Amino acid sequence: MEPRGIIPEESARVKGKPARMERASIGRWGLVLAAYSAFFTAFFWPVLAGGRFLAFGDGLSQWLPMYFGPHRLWEPNLMLGYPLFANPEQFWYPLTALRAVAGSFNAYVVSAYIIAACGAYGLVRSETGSNYAGAAGGLIYALSGFMIAHLQHLDIIHPAAWAPVFLWALRSLRRGFSTRWLVVGSIALGLCILGGQPQIAVYTAILGLILCARNLVAGLACVACGAALAAIVLIPGAELASQSVRATMPFYQFAPGVALTHIPVLCCFPIFWAPRRWRPIRTATSPSIRSSNKATTSGS
Repeated sequence: MEPRGIIPEESARVKGKPARMERASIGRWGLVLAAYSAFFTAFFWPVLAGGRFLAFGDGLSQWLPMYFGPHRLWEPNLMLGYPLFANPEQFWYPLTALRAVAGSFNAYVVSAYIIAACGAYGLVRSETGSNYAGAAGGLIYALSGFMIAHLQHLDIIHPAAWAPVFLWALRSLRRGFSTRWLVVGSIALGLCILGGQPQIAVYTAILGLILCARNLVAGLACVACGAALAAIVLIPGAELASQSVRATMPFYQFAPGVALTHIPVLCCFPIFWAPRRWRPIRTATSPSIRSSNKATTSGS
């Protein structure tokens, strides 16, 4: 039965419009994924083309061996035995399945930047309605100082890559409840937790709840479902953390020279109370570097 007042031809056009919009959306996202994949492949090409690994510092000493090493629940060669499954360092992270592909380490690293850019594109586009703003937002986030500086820390860039997707879902839930966005947000937060360091997931969840304050119940439901999806690492990880020596360490040992009362100021001015050695790197004309170069020269 056709709706009253609509002729059959118009009814067919109305019914076909959602399908056309869905196909257009799939095509747009395919183009976005391809464009960001091509961009970051070109961005990291000097390393990729040279047959080298995108790894230095902690990435070279920690993540490269972990990626190619044995992937088992219990590691007997570490201390007197260690439960790898309880360590929230990407043991249960689905994207680590790439390790089954030979030479996939660089693809695994680059995938974090592609996911981050795509998520930020969706978030910015949903707020502005502009594809150009979304494209710029994706590049700005994925190429931000935080993401590039932590290239060696895979347990930071992968959780941070899923943060925009979670925030996008909660901003959508703020406008009204949607089962689809609840599922998307829950999966994004679950992957954020499974992706590595829990700090990033906690910051993301707090920011998301602030953005979703108008519909806080939906936001809390999204956080709860995301945590439930990551319970496989949260529950054993909490027990493992309680047995660590860090669980009994006082705050001043974690941040020497910083008091709890300093934290509000440090949020805005990170190096306000920092020791001199933490402050920006001296130039080559500074006395300390000149004396160091002089000593090196005289020693040789």
